[in-house]
Amino acid sequence: MERRGRHTGKRPVFSLPVSKGYTKKESRFHVIPGLTRDPLNFPDNRGLRVKPAMTVFNILCGCVLTGAVIASVLLSSDCEAAERALPFDVFISGSDDFTAFSDMAAALDYARQITPSFIYHRDSCRLLWDNDMPVPQSAHAEAPVKLQLPELPRGCEVTSLAMLLSSQGIDADKLDLAGRIKKDPTPYQIKDGKVFYGNPHTGFVGRMDSFAGPGYGVYHEPVAELLNGYMPGMALDLTGCGFNDLCYYLALDIPVWVIINTTYAPLPQSAFITWNTALGPVQITYHEHSAVLTGYDETYVYFNDPLTGAGRANRPAFASAWEQMGRQAVTVMP
Repeated sequence: MERRGRHTGKRPVFSLPVSKGYTKKESRFHVIPGLTRDPLNFPDNRGLRVKPAMTVFNILCGCVLTGAVIASVLLSSDCEAAERALPFDVFISGSDDFTAFSDMAAALDYARQITPSFIYHRDSCRLLWDNDMPVPQSAHAEAPVKLQLPELPRGCEVTSLAMLLSSQGIDADKLDLAGRIKKDPTPYQIKDGKVFYGNPHTGFVGRMDSFAGPGYGVYHEPVAELLNGYMPGMALDLTGCGFNDLCYYLALDIPVWVIINTTYAPLPQSAFITWNTALGPVQITYHEHSAVLTGYDETYVYFNDPLTGAGRANRPAFASAWEQMGRQAVTVMP
C-alpha cells in the first residue's frame, strides 16, 4: 500500500488514491471535489444586509455551506487516518516528491531501487534510512544480558524486549513486560484431529511462567506495541525486511529484537505444525525462540540469548532461520 505526494516545508502533504474521489490537499485543509478552494476558508455574509426575498436563498446556501464544512471535516479525518496508515515516506534526493508506504519493508524495497534516497517517519520526521550510508563489514551494539529463567520459562520474547529497552536507558523489568504484553486467551483444544489455539500475532499464547500447561509465545506485533508503551512512537517494526537491513541498525549502535529458533539454523519442515486460530491457520514450531541481535561480521552474527546469555552463530545459517520464522524484527528508531 502506497501513496504519492510532494513535500512543502516541514510537513509533507499528500494526495489520497483517486479511486476514493479525493483530490490533492491544499495547505492543511482538504479540497472537496467540485470546489475550487477550501470551504472552511469561504467568506461569510456576516455584517451584510440581505433583502427579505433573499432569506430563503441564504438559508439554503447556508445549509449547503454547512454540509460542505461537515464534509470537509470528514474528509480531513479520512486523510489523517490515511497518514497514520502510511507513515513511511521515501524521498528522492534533490526532489520534493515522495512515495509513502504502510510498512518499513515495502518502503525499503522501493527505496533501494533509487540512489540516493531516504526514508523518513512521517509523524516524527526522523530519518530512518539513507541508502548513501555505507554499512561496515562488522559492527557491535551494546545491550545488557538478561535471563528469562527461573521466572519465565516461556518468556524469551519479553526478556529480549527488556534487553532492547535497557540498551536505550530504560530499565524495564521482564515481569512487568510479561504482565503488560497482550494475551490471546483462546484455550487449547483438539477437534476432529485439528489443533485450535491462540494466535501469536494477536497476543501471547498460553502460560509464560510455567510449563505445567500448554503455551507457545508471541510475535512481533504485540512486542512493537508494548515497546511503544515504554518509548511512545519510537518502535520500528522491521518485519519483512532483509537480514542486511537489520545490520544497518546494528551499525547505528541499535540492537534488534528478533524471532529465531533455538538451533540458530533452518529447521526441517517436520518441525512445524499448523494451528487453527480465530484469524485463520498459523504455522508454528515449538523450537520458536527470541533473542536480541547485538552485532555481526562477515562470518558470525552476535546476540544476547535470554536462555544462554551472549553468543554467536554462523551468519548465513542464522539469517536463513530468521527468514524461516517470518523475518520478524523490531528495533528503536534512530
